[in-house]
Parts: sequence; structure tokens; C-alpha cells
Amino acid sequence: MKWLCLALLTMGLGACASAGPVYTSADKTGAYGYSETKLAEERYRVSFQGKSSTPSDAVKNMVLLRAAELAMSKGYDWFQVLRQDTDKETRTTPQTVGSYSTGTRVYRDCGLLGCTTTVTPDYTGVGVVTTRQSDRYQTAVEILLGKGEVEQSTNVYNARELYNNLIEIYRD
Repeated sequence: MKWLCLALLTMGLGACASAGPVYTSADKTGAYGYSETKLAEERYRVSFQGKSSTPSDAVKNMVLLRAAELAMSKGYDWFQVLRQDTDKETRTTPQTVGSYSTGTRVYRDCGLLGCTTTVTPDYTGVGVVTTRQSDRYQTAVEILLGKGEVEQSTNVYNARELYNNLIEIYRD
């Protein structure tokens, strides 16, 4: 029985442990993960939507990782970031925190013929409303794909090199 309790406790704690950001495709529009849209033959828009626990830098890295994967899967050697936009969505959620206690209240009413005692439940407490703020980041890049030697220009990345540098960090 001890072993069963220990095993369940260990699994429960493991489930609560926060893993780092997960690199995955988005299953629908606006969902967590990456997506891309073909704009022209060698031009794509790639985006990554983070969770509230995903830092801005991780979202930016994962959109570049997806751009590198896309370039390699289409047979290209490099890509140039033509435009990058990062949006921050802030959500504020109200939370009520309360402290309540129960007890009994005794009333005694005395008259000429005797006394009557009444016992009723008594509730006391304080409720406090606070807010919790969480941020979600989304980054979208417009990229141009290219073959051959990597141009030494602003915002041009060797797809294979960038992929190898980032995949170990974000692949689950």
C-alpha cells in the first residue's frame, strides 16, 4: 500500500512540474503552436502563438525554427525575414479569495415565566477580490526562401544552421 501511495504521489508531482515551451503545430486558428501560409512561390508567412507560460523570446525563436524547417522541407538553403510582428495579448482574470468560519450564536430571552434559549449557526468571513494578469505572445514573420550560398545580408539565416541550434532546445 505504501508503494502504491508513493507511486501515485510521484506521478502527481510529475504532472504538476512545468515543462518548457513545446514546439508543435497549431491544430486550429489562434491555438498554441506554429502555422504557415504560402503567399507566393518563394514567400511564406509563418506564425507562432504561445501560451501564457511561453516567454516572448521563446515564441520568437520557435517561429524562426519553423521557418528553417519549412525552408529545408521545400529544398531551400536559407531564408530572409522580410517582416516581423510580435503581438502581446494581456488577459486579466478576477479571483475571489475568502476566509470564512462557522460557529454558533446563543440567544437567551427571559420573561416572567422562564427563559428560552435559541441556538443558531453563525457565519463570519471576509471575501477579497484580486486580479491575475497573464500575457500571451504571437510572432509572425514574412520570409523569402533562397538556394545556394547564404547571402550576407540583414535578417538572412542559414536554414540548416539555425535549425540545428534551436531544435534541441524546443523539441519535446
